[in-house]
Amino acid sequence: MKKIVFWVCVLALNACGGGGGEKPDAEPVAPPGYTVSITSEEGGSVDTSGGEYQNGTLLEVAATPDDGFMFTQWSDGSRENPRALTVNADVSLRARFLSAIDLNLRVHVMQDDPWIHGSGNAMPPWVSGDDISETLMPEVNDIWQLAGIRWSIENIIQEPINTYDGYQDDIQYIVDSQRDEEGRSDPERLPRLYNLMQSDNLSSDEELDHNLFHIYIFPFIGNTSQGNAMSSFGWHSVVGSWSNKHNDGGIPEKTLLIEAQQNFVRGSLARTIAHELGHVLNLRHDCEQCLMYAQGYDITDIQIQTAREEGARRSYQESVSIEILSLGDSYTIGESVCDTCSFPEQLKSSLAAEHTEQDEITLDVIARTGWTTTNLKNAIVSEDLSNDYDLVTLLIGVNNQFQGKLFSVYETEFIELVTSAISFVGGDKSKLIIVSIPDYAYTPFGQNRNPQNISAEIDAYNSFAENYAVDNELSYAYITDITREGLEDPSLVASDGLHPSELAYSRFVERLTPIALEKIK
Repeated sequence: MKKIVFWVCVLALNACGGGGGEKPDAEPVAPPGYTVSITSEEGGSVDTSGGEYQNGTLLEVAATPDDGFMFTQWSDGSRENPRALTVNADVSLRARFLSAIDLNLRVHVMQDDPWIHGSGNAMPPWVSGDDISETLMPEVNDIWQLAGIRWSIENIIQEPINTYDGYQDDIQYIVDSQRDEEGRSDPERLPRLYNLMQSDNLSSDEELDHNLFHIYIFPFIGNTSQGNAMSSFGWHSVVGSWSNKHNDGGIPEKTLLIEAQQNFVRGSLARTIAHELGHVLNLRHDCEQCLMYAQGYDITDIQIQTAREEGARRSYQESVSIEILSLGDSYTIGESVCDTCSFPEQLKSSLAAEHTEQDEITLDVIARTGWTTTNLKNAIVSEDLSNDYDLVTLLIGVNNQFQGKLFSVYETEFIELVTSAISFVGGDKSKLIIVSIPDYAYTPFGQNRNPQNISAEIDAYNSFAENYAVDNELSYAYITDITREGLEDPSLVASDGLHPSELAYSRFVERLTPIALEKIK
């Protein structure tokens, strides 16, 4: 019995903490640490490489593309940039970049009285220019970011419906159109939609094969249809701002401009535009839950490659070298004006302003003050000129008149010079511009040398050249009348009192540029 009592006392002492001294506090436990690794692929950089962080740390990371590249996504699929991370596990992220492909989009917002659906619902145009630039296009670009494709608005045109006999019947046909028994949209809608577009705003086949894309936003394009990439009509694609697609052709309602990608239910107007542009970039309905399907926003790797190849082809314009040859005398070299003030130099600058930055325009001049047709002929013989110039100008004859040469010499040698000039453009006479002779009678110098006789003889020279040009279907640019303003407007005469000024030459070029652009396009 005593033994039993002893053990009870021992247990009681232990339970009550008997035996003296308090138990020390437990050592604090540090929160776990995690490793964060942030890297980038070629084409850009990240603002941090990561490191060791405690659990719960908030970290912001940003990816910056190099010039000519676009950030597309992080390796975990997120496109948020910059993005906030809450560190609660080891993280390894890589920023992905693609070389940027910039494509130009022209948006036509078709204007008309409200279209009346069979339900009696009126469908007026409602999309504004601000809707397009501030809401639609950012969403379209967000969708195409994954492919490294960026769309820029080239123009937004508020375009009236083209009116013609029967256009209202065409509109009603479009509004009433239905899918066939196999679920296909009525193809007859498309030519009618195309007819409603203003012809002046359509692009040529050549333009449509380069960096220009068209989207036409109509109020409605038919029951159970929201968009069509119109391949048979130069890819002038259409979308409807009132949609029946989500409700099987029921009463139409406004299509949402955008819709949360993570909660996709039906096509937003932005997604529909992005989808139709995918068709123009050679994509087809070949995937599920993706941009090119009835639902979804994803773009597959194969689709990205296909779209980028077509986008690069459309956006790339091969560098063009345009070579100009100018033949003549002092009027061609620009006697008494600056080196870049002559009409050939100003024409070169004017053409350069009309062409892309990568185009190279070069100018060769065979001319000298005092040259007659004979002098120019002999100089050409001594030059090793090629036959692949893109444009030749010829202005010659004033010194034949000034030196009193026989007019018959001019008649013969002018034709020979024209023949030589045409040979320098590979025999293509359409690339030659004959320029009329200025009239120096309307200068201080000419006023002291029988100005009436000078003008009459200059007219004879010019008439021969013009008649020859007309008879042989050659381009002839008449600029003589500009120089005949020299007495009324002294700014048209150079400081030597004889030759045209820089201003006069600039007026020559105003007439020459449209002709030249037709020849080198």
